[in-house]
Amino acid sequence: MIIGSHKSLTTRIERLRLKRCGSVPALTVFVAYAPTSDYDDEEVEAFYVELEKFYKEDHTFYKVIVGDFNAKIGPLRSPFPATLVARTSQRNPRFGVE
Repeated sequence: MIIGSHKSLTTRIERLRLKRCGSVPALTVFVAYAPTSDYDDEEVEAFYVELEKFYKEDHTFYKVIVGDFNAKIGPLRSPFPATLVARTSQRNPRFGVE
């Protein structure tokens, strides 16, 4: 794959489009940086609305969202320490999960 384009959609969301080579489908990667808990709920909600809008508007076959979504790193609670879930088992209490 080769880089097709890169664009800052907002100050918190960027998009990287990768072109396919041969029969490999195209890929879009969204990189996001969510507002911290210091921001109002309205601003946080607006961020997620924008991210969802950009995701739905993109018609690439494969799409990936990566970034900092304010998960809290806590003690490992899984017998499988290499899993992502174990490393982000404590989440931001703003979303009702502690």
